[in-house]
Amino acid sequence: MTSHTCDSHRTRSEFNIVPAMKHKKGSMRDTLKRVDCDTTAMPSYAHPKNGEIPEVEYTFGYINTAYPCMNDRQLGIGESTFGGRETLKSDSGLIDCEMLATLVAERCTTAREAVKTAGGLCETYGWIDEGECLTFCDPNEAWVFEVVGRERKQGSDMGGSARPRRSHQRQRQREPDRVRRSGNPDYYMAAENLTQTAQDSGWWSSADGPFQFCYAYDPDGRRSFAASRREWRVFDLCAPSLKLNANSNDFPFSVKPDTLVSVDKMIRIFQDYYEGRSSTSSRTSHG
Repeated sequence: MTSHTCDSHRTRSEFNIVPAMKHKKGSMRDTLKRVDCDTTAMPSYAHPKNGEIPEVEYTFGYINTAYPCMNDRQLGIGESTFGGRETLKSDSGLIDCEMLATLVAERCTTAREAVKTAGGLCETYGWIDEGECLTFCDPNEAWVFEVVGRERKQGSDMGGSARPRRSHQRQRQREPDRVRRSGNPDYYMAAENLTQTAQDSGWWSSADGPFQFCYAYDPDGRRSFAASRREWRVFDLCAPSLKLNANSNDFPFSVKPDTLVSVDKMIRIFQDYYEGRSSTSSRTSHG
């Protein structure tokens, strides 16, 4: 299972079902960019066209929520913004987070296929968003896909063209692997220049210890008390036997739950707001 909260005040709350479709060979697919829209009664998003890419001959049907969340092949998708370094917030390319989730839902059948397709789309057509994380889940596997843009100093804007642009960074990691970097491609995949770019930019060196994407590409996020507290709470609800410290900002990539996580348990996690913790314990909650 995978899920996410969509707590953006601009994001629509309705959803619809997009059916599977056949497309003429050689046809093109419009790419849309999510932009703020303040012309309606409530703040919202508009989706103007910013380019086009080759269409595939068959697209799967999917549940079209604010971000598409599941297609008719049991591929589930979750989303979480982490932001990343300011210099990596891309302002050129064709693919933003909502567009990427849509294309994956339309084109992929498994989580493993989704991470490879997502990486290929970003490489070929350019990432035009801040740091984003997508979770891809099928009946057998779950993967975490993280992506940021290229450094702005590395080149000029690409505009609406569809030529290759390969300097964005991304990594994918399979659950339930417990490390942030692994040499096993069955559990970890990344852009070839992921560590080299971090080293050249002064964000990481071998003297710092093993490379970790989150510290190199999103150091401020790792210091966010709000983000780390939510991370702790989910882990603590699933695996209280670990007695993780709520005030830490460095948690495992994943944990093994003490008991089976049912749909009801997932709902209870989403309903939780840190209640029931002693203010004097090491796992204190600030509400």
